[in-house]
Amino acid sequence: MSRTRRNLTISACAVGLAGALASCGGSTADQSPTTAPTTSTQPATTSVPPPPTMPSLVGTSTSQAQQALAALPGEFTSEVVAAYADDVTGIAGTLVCGTNFPAGASISPPATITLYVSPNAVACPTGLDYPSLSANLNLRPTLPDRDGDGDPDHVDPAPDDSQRTLAQPDGPPKPPPPPPPPAPTPEEKSGGGDSSSTYYPNCTAARKAGAAPLYAGEPGYRSGLDRDHDGVACE
Repeated sequence: MSRTRRNLTISACAVGLAGALASCGGSTADQSPTTAPTTSTQPATTSVPPPPTMPSLVGTSTSQAQQALAALPGEFTSEVVAAYADDVTGIAGTLVCGTNFPAGASISPPATITLYVSPNAVACPTGLDYPSLSANLNLRPTLPDRDGDGDPDHVDPAPDDSQRTLAQPDGPPKPPPPPPPPAPTPEEKSGGGDSSSTYYPNCTAARKAGAAPLYAGEPGYRSGLDRDHDGVACE
């Protein structure tokens, strides 16, 4: 009898424990530990702008080219170098012939940009590799002198040559002056006799006056000065 009562007591305890668990929200099998959600953080990245590109400056005035370079983002400086070795022209009145960076190339600051310039009145030298010219400036030519007057083209005054252009500043070489017309023969002279409008007492006086030789029909000619009577006196 006592064994039966003990079994009933254990069963009641078991039933009480199961009810307590049910009142908490379920059986022991439904109870599992919970974990808090995790969040991952990545470091913030900053975008770096691409380097600027070299603007096309050939043919622009030197002052305009310097303004365009000053507007580039970053630290850039410009230097001006004459495209002709013997050119001493200042910045004013010059055009850009080439640069040490080709147009469209990426240029990373800091950098120095070289402008090779020429006077407005002189065409830029051709055949120069401007990007590599700074390594050997002796490759620069001297200023042209196309009219052969001994002065560089841009030094000549404007009336010196009406054919001055940018493409050919001083014009083509000037032809030599035409030879003086041949002296007329005695037969081409009219009035082969003496001329009394001008009188020279002798050939010395004619030469001193710059009139010798005297041809028949010319002022100052007379037969007395023409010793061989060939129509030419004071030869």
